[in-house]
Amino acid sequence: MKIALPVWGERISPVLDTAATLLIITSDNGKPEVRSEIKPDTDTDGICRRWAFVRDSDIDVLICGAVSRSLSQMLRAAGIEVISGIAGLTEEVLSAYHRGDLMQPGYLMPGCSAGGQERRRGGLGAGGFCVCPLCEHRLTHVRGIPCNEVRCPACGVHMLRER
Repeated sequence: MKIALPVWGERISPVLDTAATLLIITSDNGKPEVRSEIKPDTDTDGICRRWAFVRDSDIDVLICGAVSRSLSQMLRAAGIEVISGIAGLTEEVLSAYHRGDLMQPGYLMPGCSAGGQERRRGGLGAGGFCVCPLCEHRLTHVRGIPCNEVRCPACGVHMLRER
């Protein structure tokens, strides 16, 4: 399993989109964990490059503070579990994740609830399309079925709602 955390010093970076360092932890059952730090070029690496890097690194879980909706949707569409709204010391956050109690108030950013920032009421309404972020295949949106729950028939990636 690979877990990624954007870090700033010894803490979780407050914003994933502009984080200067990404800590990647790889652990397999019974084997010692392997840690590596990646430092993307924040001046030239835009949101699409960051998304592609995380996707291509086979990350399973990404634990972060704030994250833009577009980056969060791209990561989720690639099958990465995004746990956002998290703050605190990196080692404490990681321990809480492994214990299964990361969503305690002490690890949540101010203003965030245990449901994460993606829990909002309402949607974009009827009509529109679901679009694959990978191959750009389009399907007519079906009312009541969120696009991020629909897999692209062409490549199998979770789709996104076109605005």
